[in-house]
Amino acid sequence: MLLHASPFGARPSVNQQLLTERKLSFPLTNKRKLEGILMTSIPYAGQETWSRLAQPTQRNRHSRPRLHKLLRGIFLATAASVVIILASLSICRTLSGRYKFSGVTHRELAEGGEGIDEEQHAIIEGCLELEEEMGLMEHRAASASEGDWSSRVAELVSMLSGAAAAQQTMQEHVQTEQQLQLGKQFLEGRSDLETEDVELGSVETPAFHASVQPGGPGGLMPGLEPDSWLEAVPSITRSPEAQGVAGPSPVTDGASNAGQASASPAPRQGDGGGLKYLLNVGGIQKHPYVRLPVLQEGVVPRPIRVSVLFDKSFRRPSYHSYLLALRRLFAKDTLDQEDVNVIVPAVEKLVNTSWFQSRSGPRGPSPVNIAETYGCYFMVFDAVVCASQLLGEHMQRHLWWDKFIASFNTNFPLPVSGRRECELTKFHVDLAKRLAAALDIYKQGIRPALSEVYALKKLLFCYPLGHHRLKSSIWEPWQKDGNC
Repeated sequence: MLLHASPFGARPSVNQQLLTERKLSFPLTNKRKLEGILMTSIPYAGQETWSRLAQPTQRNRHSRPRLHKLLRGIFLATAASVVIILASLSICRTLSGRYKFSGVTHRELAEGGEGIDEEQHAIIEGCLELEEEMGLMEHRAASASEGDWSSRVAELVSMLSGAAAAQQTMQEHVQTEQQLQLGKQFLEGRSDLETEDVELGSVETPAFHASVQPGGPGGLMPGLEPDSWLEAVPSITRSPEAQGVAGPSPVTDGASNAGQASASPAPRQGDGGGLKYLLNVGGIQKHPYVRLPVLQEGVVPRPIRVSVLFDKSFRRPSYHSYLLALRRLFAKDTLDQEDVNVIVPAVEKLVNTSWFQSRSGPRGPSPVNIAETYGCYFMVFDAVVCASQLLGEHMQRHLWWDKFIASFNTNFPLPVSGRRECELTKFHVDLAKRLAAALDIYKQGIRPALSEVYALKKLLFCYPLGHHRLKSSIWEPWQKDGNC
């Protein structure tokens, strides 16, 4: 009744409801069909891919952290690989070092092992290791001619000890013989010097026996008595009479005496038989201690430069090299122009350096210091005066000689020789006095007698009691000249 009352009532009709449902269901059906078409048209696309296409903003937001995570993983893997490689190398090097320093050495065949390959070498190594384990190597080493190292070391020690003892005994014996022989030579030379009217003082000759026997209250051999050695050394005084008897050869500025060398037969270089032999054959002027060459014809030395002789800037640390140069040139028979051109500057530097060093004086007040200082002065003056003999007026000594000699003090105080002094001190005192007397002669511009020059150099370089600087190795050329 209500249904048919009015078509425009509050409730819609059934037809209208069906129509509305169809309209609403159409869009959903079309949407599902579109999704099916898309799913079938994009291969290998799943729900996640569709979600990413539907939400592009969310995909861009998470892409960068994933890239960073990927790079971090690659870096960590690479770093781990590098660490593993380095650790492996370190372990290998450590094992190699332990193998090298553990005493294990690679064996090599003494001979004939060049063509052995690795396999054969391994077999040989195994055999040798087996011999070591079984003790065969030790038995073989013990039976060998060399013996083991401990026994060899003991033998070497005993052998060296014996050799050292024998060497010491032999050296003492040789020194004793040298002292006896040298004392004998000085005593023999004394008699010849007396024949030449050289004042040597009164000396008692100590007894020398073929077979040396102990004598005296102290059991000393007669040839080694301290007084006999010191008394056997000839001495000169500083008196004018003694200097006049010595017969020095004058050196003048006007002419050169270089050509006064004796024409007598010359002995061999060094001591032919001591001073006695040299005087007997008349060949002392050819001995290296006193000899002088002559200038060749036409040689003209240049004048000494007086301006540099006392110039401090021209000073050198040592004059020893200039003494060596002059010694080498004085050993020649004749000198050419080139030799003279070397002598002149050597003399200039020798005068300059020795003059500055003479201001310091001895290194101490003891007799040995004074004796060695006088000995160095003696060598300098002998070289300068010899050069003056060769160069003559070209030395121009009148311009500088007085200033030069004033710097060399020869009056250092010395103790008075007495019986209570030891033989070494007494020797140095006597030697210093004798050198001072010779220096007084040199300061006059002249050279003492050649026999005196020879004797003083022999005392300086060869006498066994000398313990001064002139016995050191730097004076070895002069020691060889005297066959010390």
